[in-house]
Amino acid sequence: MLTVLLFVGLMVGAFVALFIIIITLFIGAVVVVPVSLLALAWITTALLHAPLVIITERRTAFSAVARSFQLNRGLWWRNMGAVSLLLVMVLIIISIAAVPLGIASGVASAADQGQAPMRAPPCG
Repeated sequence: MLTVLLFVGLMVGAFVALFIIIITLFIGAVVVVPVSLLALAWITTALLHAPLVIITERRTAFSAVARSFQLNRGLWWRNMGAVSLLLVMVLIIISIAAVPLGIASGVASAADQGQAPMRAPPCG
């Protein structure tokens, strides 16, 4: 009887642990990842003009960040769209470049496997 209760307790504990893991992964996938990506896009858009302001207006880093926020005021979504379009273009270029490099890597790997295996020296 004790072993049955112990087995049932372990099964319930495993089910609860699995349920908690699934809920945590769901919250991570649905909440944390999109919020992180939006925060990254927001920061990128906010600081988009800061390097240009440092060079052209000869400002310090902190005043360049403040000026970048001023330059983005009223044009936030346009700048966010430009950053997103640039990101998509870079991802497409990387994907196009990865295909031939992957094929070349596969061919080189297949050629390496065709070599004669190394043999151990004879004993004796």
